[in-house]
Amino acid sequence: MTHKLLINLLLLLLVAGLGLLAWLQPGKEAEAQLQPLTSRSPAEVRRLVIQPTEGANLSFERQAGRWQMTEPYAMPANAVKLDALARVVEAPMLNSFPLVEERRAEFGLDRPIRLQLDELEFAFGGNDPINYHRYVGFNGQLALIVDRFFHHLSAPAEQLLSPGLLPEGARLSEIQTPKYRLQRGQGGWQLEPANPKLGGDELSGQAEQWAMAQGLAVERFESVEPADQTAGQVQIRLDSGAQFSFKIVQRDQATWLVRSDNGIGYRLPAETNLLEPPQPPAPTPADSKPDA
Repeated sequence: MTHKLLINLLLLLLVAGLGLLAWLQPGKEAEAQLQPLTSRSPAEVRRLVIQPTEGANLSFERQAGRWQMTEPYAMPANAVKLDALARVVEAPMLNSFPLVEERRAEFGLDRPIRLQLDELEFAFGGNDPINYHRYVGFNGQLALIVDRFFHHLSAPAEQLLSPGLLPEGARLSEIQTPKYRLQRGQGGWQLEPANPKLGGDELSGQAEQWAMAQGLAVERFESVEPADQTAGQVQIRLDSGAQFSFKIVQRDQATWLVRSDNGIGYRLPAETNLLEPPQPPAPTPADSKPDA
């Protein structure tokens, strides 16, 4: 067996082993045998409030089956992260003891981050110094759980917003950018300036990209800094009559769309073509082949 073949075989065995490890998910079966913090199901949670150690509360509600932030912004929330926080109700307890009030500071519960899930309240304290599990005060008990929630609880409000530029399911009627305008009429989407090489599929595809666009990051822009470069605005109108206005900002070699009403910015992928006019599909080899 050659040296190269041996290396390839070892790499194949390593990949197979990692796949088996991921499939087995060691520890999950043991956790399933542990008592959960509560008997509630995450799907039953309707209201969620984060009370940070400092600053204002973050409030969320399920509305029509979707998570919505109500404070400090009235905007759609990040469903993946909110669903993760709702699973606190079923977090397995690795250990639990009666919580002695005089000893709260020992476990970081003198200044905890509090999480309210409907009528239930959980106080998140410090970490176990050995395994770095998280101490949680709940219902007079001190519980120790796997630390899967604290990074969401301690995140800025903007990081718990939906990455979508527009509400889920939004139906667009007009898109105005510095380089082109798309408007939907009775005959379908129309482009200005017109491009005779484009068909309805390309125009509707561009509109669909806007409807589904998501930011790689979501941040609050307090103001446009001197080093920032602005490149106009994007105006979007929905069938409902709602309008969204975004400033195009270049910061740190990235393109951001910043909402004009509240300063929430969405970092666009580097390969995005949203701001460029739609283009006809590239010709296939058969299309470019000269006639005989």
